[in-house]
Amino acid sequence: MKKSERAQRRSLLKLLGIAGATSVVAPKLSATVVEPQPKFNNTSQSGYHETEHIRQFYRSLLDH
Repeated sequence: MKKSERAQRRSLLKLLGIAGATSVVAPKLSATVVEPQPKFNNTSQSGYHETEHIRQFYRSLLDH
């Protein structure tokens, strides 16, 4: 194998190593910040919603 072929192969391997490392680091650097959604909306909703005071009532029924 000629020296120029070895140099080309070596530069290709270096390039692949750099590309691999970049592909691991790049997504972490460009991650978007997502704002957390509020746990409870203040909008009026229809239907059944089990809240803490309802759970306490159910527990009190089990005690009797």
